[in-house]
Amino acid sequence: MTDRHRNVVVWSGGADSTALLDWYASTSSKATPTLALSIASHPYLHKDSVKAQNTAQEAYLKYARRKGYHIQHKIVKVSGKFDWGGPTSGTAQSIVWLFAIAQVLQDDDIVLMGYIRKDDFWHYRDKFVALFDAMCAYKDVKAKIQFPLEWDTKSEVIGRLRNAKVPNKCWTSCDNYKGKKPCGVCSKCITLKEACEGYEATKLSYDQEICKK
Repeated sequence: MTDRHRNVVVWSGGADSTALLDWYASTSSKATPTLALSIASHPYLHKDSVKAQNTAQEAYLKYARRKGYHIQHKIVKVSGKFDWGGPTSGTAQSIVWLFAIAQVLQDDDIVLMGYIRKDDFWHYRDKFVALFDAMCAYKDVKAKIQFPLEWDTKSEVIGRLRNAKVPNKCWTSCDNYKGKKPCGVCSKCITLKEACEGYEATKLSYDQEICKK
């Protein structure tokens, strides 16, 4: 690793990855911008949810520019079919991101993923990291992967966003948008509502629409 390593944030546009991007972008500079890596579409999201993610990402990038952050946003395509069945989608989801990472990886990169404490991903972390290391060896690239939000709860992620004053429109947290509105009943909406209630109990306010339902 050199002192001029590149931070590569895997960015879906959700609450977790946006909190992570904002954290690292706040330390970026013109000489060392943060790379935000996204995919053009997602294998299991319908068009309204994909559109909501894209809209949120555009809003965040405008916000970041006003804050003076230096972010390079790279959108790549990931083709192929992935099995989302079974008790968890942790493996398939992370493999989609691995294919995306492979397209941009360079020497000295630090890849940052926003998985939090209760995500399914932790059942497969060791295997995923082994695949990442194998990919680096195949590409003859020296890079690292890190999970800075590993011990965060969803409530703590919401706290990061609120404390950093990231506007609500700059991130999404729903898998089944109905037009421009979150569905309110998917697992992500329910988790978000519980996270909001947890912060209300500690007198940290949050005014996302779903929290009022």
